[in-house]
Amino acid sequence: MKPLALQGRQVHDILYKAPLNQLPGEKLNVGFTTRATLNRLLEAGDITPQEVQLFRQAALAFLVRAEQDKVSEEFLEYQLMDIPMPQDPTTFNVEEFLEEYVLNQEQNPEGD
Repeated sequence: MKPLALQGRQVHDILYKAPLNQLPGEKLNVGFTTRATLNRLLEAGDITPQEVQLFRQAALAFLVRAEQDKVSEEFLEYQLMDIPMPQDPTTFNVEEFLEEYVLNQEQNPEGD
């Protein structure tokens, strides 16, 4: 994602699929080994530039979907949190809630 696409937005408001918000394929971080293998195969003529581009498009589609799934999962966990709510919602302490949420995430990083 382009940094500008993330600025001032809530995670659920980011348009992950919008091409204007995505970095170009050559800037996609696919890892050192994968990038080196792609370069080696391309230089050896074993794959074409078009195949490299197809790989980058597929990798980007995978990462976009994985990010959307993670955001959806975290939002659902947030909605299902078992936290005591006061009778009067105006007395709800947001800072206390966030502390409890962070503590819960640290104790159960996988949502177990």
